Amino acid sequence: MVLGITGKYCAGKDAAVSLLVESGIREINEDLVGHAALAAKAGEVVTAFGPGVQQSDGGIDRRSLGAIVFADADALSRLEGLLHPWMVEETRQLVQSAAGESVAINAAILHRMGLHILCDLVIIVHAPLATRVLRGLRRDHNGILNILRRIWSQRRDDIPKHFLNERGARVDTVVVKNGGSREALARRLEAILSDSGLTGR
Repeated sequence: MVLGITGKYCAGKDAAVSLLVESGIREINEDLVGHAALAAKAGEVVTAFGPGVQQSDGGIDRRSLGAIVFADADALSRLEGLLHPWMVEETRQLVQSAAGESVAINAAILHRMGLHILCDLVIIVHAPLATRVLRGLRRDHNGILNILRRIWSQRRDDIPKHFLNERGARVDTVVVKNGGSREALARRLEAILSDSGLTGR
């Protein structure tokens, strides 16, 4: 089974994935896939955004690139157009290489990337706003206004409750609440896996 795990800023997506990994499910981390995509597409990224995003070793300076794309929605769209198709295909190959294993695709923008069509079940991790703000303050030390801006930027939610994956099978979307302890989250995930006929190992 292929699980898609997603969630908004500081909802606890990574905590949920870590619990799934402990239960024997293999993680595909899209942050790492994205790093590989930047390396594979470095030449195209430099062509699109200029030599200022290139390091002396030929790699991409992610901080410089981030300063460009996160200040300009059109630039971000261009970057995603370069990287996302490569990332989806790489993820598809990783899923295929894990034949016989259950895998969890850990992706903040699972649907925007088009990764949801690889899944058999999508789990959205949700936490109350106040909890997310407190977690952001503790984790990122980024100031409450910056945290609120980031949360506001994710306010739109167009995630379908049901859809068909690329094999034509129906995929359900379930929400797991993560406003409390790690143990409570673990119990909720266990119930979801049990309902789906999946027990990890």
